[in-house]
Amino acid sequence: ELHEEKREVYVVTHIDRDAWPDGVGAIRYGFNPEVRSTYSCDEAFRADYLAAVHDYQIVRRDIDSQIDLFRYEEGVEPSAPVAAKIMKNWISRLPEQLVEEEKTLREIMNAFTELLPLKEGDVVKVPLLTPHALQHGVRTVEFQTPVYERMILSFAQKVLTQNHWDTEQAMKIAAVATPPMPELNVLESTVNHQLEQVVKFEDFQVLRLTLSPGTDYNLPQTQRYGLLLIVDGEVD
Repeated sequence: ELHEEKREVYVVTHIDRDAWPDGVGAIRYGFNPEVRSTYSCDEAFRADYLAAVHDYQIVRRDIDSQIDLFRYEEGVEPSAPVAAKIMKNWISRLPEQLVEEEKTLREIMNAFTELLPLKEGDVVKVPLLTPHALQHGVRTVEFQTPVYERMILSFAQKVLTQNHWDTEQAMKIAAVATPPMPELNVLESTVNHQLEQVVKFEDFQVLRLTLSPGTDYNLPQTQRYGLLLIVDGEVD
């Protein structure tokens, strides 16, 4: 998806080792610069990406319609979320050729995009108009501005919140040249700690404090409400 107004910042708190044994997950973040460089112009790149998404969407809707029949047979509402175990069982009942076609077309579509590696403690600031998608098994705390708007470019499962994709509209404004990940502003830095500004929105701010083992840090007095979240280690 991408956003025109809503600003999002992710702080990675957990990587599922069953999904990512080495502890390095990912976020789909913008477009693949190497693939883009093979095109003579961005218009041609956008057109081929749209074609790849269109081909995938046809198969995706076919699969979703068949799974909707399974939902009906088992008395599950069309837009109700279901457990992964149930979904895997339904997928196993699909024609093998259809499942393989979905996999192939998804890989072709995803080749246009870039995967950014993530580990626990990483911070991701998503620029406006940048397509992005957290991958499975990556848990985050998300901070965002209070605006609900998004455009869906593609979805590798049924979209439960709307009955359409916004690919053509989104690609008219999407940034195909992904900007570099914004650096965090360092507020304090000593041999024992580092304090960085993760978010500074109109309503609140988020700071990241990294402590050396066995050291102390005095929180400043404030009249504001505060929440302390431990990402790694223990704090007394």
